[in-house]
Amino acid sequence: MQDLEYLILALAIENAIKFNGKASKGAVTGKLLSIKPELKKEIKRIETIIEKKIREVNSLTKKQQEEKFEALKTLIE
Repeated sequence: MQDLEYLILALAIENAIKFNGKASKGAVTGKLLSIKPELKKEIKRIETIIEKKIREVNSLTKKQQEEKFEALKTLIE
């Protein structure tokens, strides 16, 4: 579960960096399911985690987002 949370966090930060510091739930969910389609059957449970991580990311400054992304980007490369 923790690995999934880190992956979601990385995707949310990547999305936020691309879109002026604000991550989009739809974009993060879509990217997650494209990477891990097997999670589709658990999407209701996972959406709660996605929403939590998006709130966390959107509360960070752009600089903080970039610093965190540097540490997590290997999860999505």
